[in-house]
Amino acid sequence: MPKHGPLKEKIQGLIDAVMALDGVVGCALISREGRMLGSTLGENVPGSVLAAMSATVAASTDAAASILHMKNPSLVLCESEDGTLSIA
Repeated sequence: MPKHGPLKEKIQGLIDAVMALDGVVGCALISREGRMLGSTLGENVPGSVLAAMSATVAASTDAAASILHMKNPSLVLCESEDGTLSIA
């Protein structure tokens, strides 16, 4: 088995668990640094752009919380008419 086999299996297990939730149509696991770790989004979705945007939003909300003397948020929601993007 490759060196990173167990980690890849754990990542896939997390993605599978999210995909099993009612209403979820896609999932990407992205590091706080903006590295795509795993995804079900397919080749038509620019993963590097999504990863960079997600990391930027997470960092921005952390900075805003710090300014307001709050703990970092555990979840950021971006809602539109046809879906919700969750950054956790």
